[in-house]
Amino acid sequence: PQVQALLDSRAPVITLVAKSDRRHIERALRTDVAENCAMVRDTVRLLVAEGRRVFLDAEHFFDGYAADPATALRVLDAAMGAGADVAVLCDTNGGQLPGRLAETVGEVAARTGFRIGIHCQDDTGCAVANTIAAVEAGATHVQCTANGYGERAGNADLFAVIGNLTTKLGMPVVPRPRLGDLTRTAHALAETAHISPDRHQPYVGAAAFAHKAGLHASAIKVDPALYHHVDPDVVGNGTRILVSEMAGRTSLELKCLELGFGLDDLEALSRAVARIKRLEAGGWSFEAADASL
Repeated sequence: PQVQALLDSRAPVITLVAKSDRRHIERALRTDVAENCAMVRDTVRLLVAEGRRVFLDAEHFFDGYAADPATALRVLDAAMGAGADVAVLCDTNGGQLPGRLAETVGEVAARTGFRIGIHCQDDTGCAVANTIAAVEAGATHVQCTANGYGERAGNADLFAVIGNLTTKLGMPVVPRPRLGDLTRTAHALAETAHISPDRHQPYVGAAAFAHKAGLHASAIKVDPALYHHVDPDVVGNGTRILVSEMAGRTSLELKCLELGFGLDDLEALSRAVARIKRLEAGGWSFEAADASL
C-alpha cells in the first residue's frame, strides 16, 4: 500500500529510504541482506517502470560502510541496477566529521561510478561542512532543509549550503540574481513555521554582517571587504552597525548614515559616544534600540 500511495501521488520524483547497514538490516528490520536488497530492487524497478525518477537514500550508510563495506555497496548496487537515478549516502545519526566523510564519498564514487548524493544531519554541528566536503569529493546531488530544520539537532541548512557552493566554490546551483532572495526566503519560511529567525544564521541572519566593536566599524568605513567574507547584498542581507558601550565615533557615524542622516562633527560624535557609554553603564541598552538613539 505504501508503494501504491507513492504512485497515486503522481510525483515525478520519488525518494526511497533503505537500510544500508547490516546491523540495522538484521536487528531493526529483522531480515537478511539478500531479502533487503531484493525489496530495494523490486520497489525501484516497479517505480521506474511506472515512469518515475527514483532517488535511493541509503540510511546509515557511513556507519554501515565503515563496519561492512560489501553490504553497504550491495544495497547501492541493488537500487542503481534497478534504475535508480542517484545513490544518496546518508549520515543518519549525524556522527560523521568532514575528513572521513569526504574520504568515503570519494571511495564510493570511484568504486561504483554511480551518481552520488549526500544527506547530512547536524548532531556534531558539521552538517553544512560535511555537505560541502561531500560535494568537493564528488557528490552531485545535495539534500538539505530550509534553515536546517529537522529532527534532533537538525539537517544541513539549505541557505548556508547554497551560499557556500555559489560564492565559495563558484557552482551556479541557483542563478546568481536569485541569490539576493536568500535572506528574504529564509525569514519567510521561518515565519511560516512559526519559528523565530536565527539572528546568527550564516549568510541570512540579522547578525551575519553586524559589527559592534569600534575597531571593526573603523575597518568597515575604510573597506567593508576587510571584515565581510562576501558582499551581504549578494545574498539579500546588509551591513548592520550596532551601537553599545563598545562603540567608538566611527560606529556612531556609520549608524547615523544607516539611519539616514549625517553626523560628521567629531566633537559632537565624541560627546554622543560618551553619553551612550554612561547610559549603557547605568543599565540602558542601545544595541537593539535604534529609535532610542
